[in-house]
Amino acid sequence: SALVLTACGGLDNGPFRVGEVRGRIENADPGRAFVAVLGEPSQRTGVDSAGNFVLGDLTVGELELLVVGRADAAARLAVTIEAAHMLDLGTLALRPAGRLEIDANAPEHQRLSGGNVTVVGTPWQRVALDGEGNCEIRGLPKGCWALELQVPGLGARSVDACLEEGETQSINFALPSPDGSGGREGCGVTGCDDGYTCAGD
Repeated sequence: SALVLTACGGLDNGPFRVGEVRGRIENADPGRAFVAVLGEPSQRTGVDSAGNFVLGDLTVGELELLVVGRADAAARLAVTIEAAHMLDLGTLALRPAGRLEIDANAPEHQRLSGGNVTVVGTPWQRVALDGEGNCEIRGLPKGCWALELQVPGLGARSVDACLEEGETQSINFALPSPDGSGGREGCGVTGCDDGYTCAGD
């Protein structure tokens, strides 16, 4: 007679719904290298001193990995995850990575403080802007990326950026005044640059 296995309430089937990947990133910088699932930035892992990595608890099916080896080497890699299976990617030789130079421009004389930028679906979440509204994101492989900029008191802006291998691209965000005054009244919300006084002060 046939043997039929059924899932009982007390049986944990979790391990049979997920898989793992492992591999080695060639010439990786352990302080910067990581492997992450695109669209699920919390699913990521680093590498050891030899560039080896293991990334587990991956949902079964097709997904895309973001593989960053150094600031100047990265790749996007499509994989198929099988249940309860370890997918061995071997040694990965990455391609030249690009760089985004972010420049956020506030209305006249308004202070840019607490601002950040996110590369949607990646581990680059809420990367802080400096006092001039600038930051740099390095290690992006070829492809198109959605960026979201947020600055307290000045709202949010979104833009798409498409990079070629090894390309450096400048992204400028023009931020509106929070009250539509062009900056003269709005700096009462955000604060003013050093040496300037807000209207009504």
